[in-house]
Amino acid sequence: MPVTSIYMHRRTRTAVDRAAIRLGKSRRDIIVNLLMRVMARTASYQRTFTTVKYQADDPNGDWRPFCIRFSGVEYEFFTDLRKFCKNSVSLFVAIAVKEYLPGLITEYERGIYNYYSYREYLVAQGSMGKIHCWLSCWGGHRGPQKTKPLRHGHTRSRAPSTLSANFRMLSLPGP
Repeated sequence: MPVTSIYMHRRTRTAVDRAAIRLGKSRRDIIVNLLMRVMARTASYQRTFTTVKYQADDPNGDWRPFCIRFSGVEYEFFTDLRKFCKNSVSLFVAIAVKEYLPGLITEYERGIYNYYSYREYLVAQGSMGKIHCWLSCWGGHRGPQKTKPLRHGHTRSRAPSTLSANFRMLSLPGP
């Protein structure tokens, strides 16, 4: 499981800490659940042809690093989110705390566990002439897929008919 650091402002970290205590969950679980909610609404965050946006500077320096361990699939999801939406993962955590934390707390306290789970991750890599293409897919498959073992625990899936036959399909193992 990859370990990485995110930077949280004191206010963001305090909100995550309080939610974790209140709900009896780990900070990691709160953060992952919040980031999955961001992923479910990626259309509202997508930006292209620009640099990655980070959190606004704080002259008081109230930033704290937070080491977090993601599953391999979660790590790929969140780095894709950063890449395609052009916001740092730390910024997405801050946004998610403001936009989704109150709803998350309410749902958990009512016994509703809407964990936006993306368990399937597919990467297609190929080329068409001198054009090199990468395709990332999140979510569940439409139906059962036949797979063959591939090195290092990955699986190879049959390409959906809408993809060119010269794409090599790679699935990351589940959590």
